[in-house]
Amino acid sequence: MGYGWLGTFRQGQWQAYRSFVLNERRDVGRRMAVIQAELQRIGNVMVGYAEVTTDTGETTISEQRTGISVSQGSTLEKLFQAYIAQGGNPFDVSLFLTPDSTFVDPADPEKTKATQPYGGVIYPKDGSYGIGTSYEGGWLVVKKYPPARYGGRKDVRDSLVAGAVDTSRRWVNTTIQHRIHDLEARIIKLCDLREQLLNELDSLTMAMGGISGDLPTLNQDFYDEKLGVAKIVATIDSIFYLKDEEGVPDFTTVNEPMLENYRSLLLDIEGEEDNTAL
Repeated sequence: MGYGWLGTFRQGQWQAYRSFVLNERRDVGRRMAVIQAELQRIGNVMVGYAEVTTDTGETTISEQRTGISVSQGSTLEKLFQAYIAQGGNPFDVSLFLTPDSTFVDPADPEKTKATQPYGGVIYPKDGSYGIGTSYEGGWLVVKKYPPARYGGRKDVRDSLVAGAVDTSRRWVNTTIQHRIHDLEARIIKLCDLREQLLNELDSLTMAMGGISGDLPTLNQDFYDEKLGVAKIVATIDSIFYLKDEEGVPDFTTVNEPMLENYRSLLLDIEGEEDNTAL
């Protein structure tokens, strides 16, 4: 693959990739418009959680769900409507946690304020061994995590109960799959797609912010200018080539002093590697 490399490549490969990635900047506006339209079509799901006060007087967010909202007119709204009409409970689909649900508290900039339990992230606990206590290392923080409910990772099953439930469910398994589980899967997949599209927007912002008319500014608190495409290209150009009086890289030159410090960046074998990125 012509562009399958990362840290080791030669001059001709860099020139081919450089041309490709810089030309792709022309499509940034169209890509962003398509992504924004798709995000609007998909919609968003937001769940409200209750605040509780601990014994120490600290306010925290519990797992108790107080409400749910879905973007009006979106595909997700239509799926939820169908799901509820067929007997589904919207709170059964997912916790719909998002890491960006924690923000700086305007009343106290030194503190953060959460709107979802665990900061919008489900993560494993740290653990320590002790006499008479269960080792909880690796247990998930959510209260519904089974080992935390029955005190260990040992698989706890009652074959009699399991057999009875299986017998009671066989005649409606297909109905459950069609009316409940399939719709739940479609809702979750759309939410995953929304997250992927938001990540793509973030990548476009980091790569093009400040140099594209569609992204005229770059928030320095979130993005480093050095990670923009133009800065990266200019940096690697300065390793391979000498610059003219106007600071433009001269592709007919070789910056030998710089290349001595980067042994993984190679010159082309004259004649053998002309006009190819392989």
